[in-house]
Amino acid sequence: MNQNSFMANLNLEITSPKGILFQGECFMTTIPSSEGEMGVMFGHESVVAALKAGIITIYDDKQTIVKTIEINGGFAEVQNNKKLLVLVD
Repeated sequence: MNQNSFMANLNLEITSPKGILFQGECFMTTIPSSEGEMGVMFGHESVVAALKAGIITIYDDKQTIVKTIEINGGFAEVQNNKKLLVLVD
């Protein structure tokens, strides 16, 4: 069986006061939490994190960068081990 058949994608939504900046699936996302850079993938434990100024990086399943978004801060919440909701300033 193909190794990739076991991998699932993370549902990601990044929202700002101006609207949705990204909505879709990705393999992994890194976010600038106040505790340090944090990588989030499907299956990550539920967590709420404060974000500091930095860059959110979105990756596909080949670890290629799909998109980067510069932020000034905000909050992130991993929901049900399969969705990452990010609210940014």
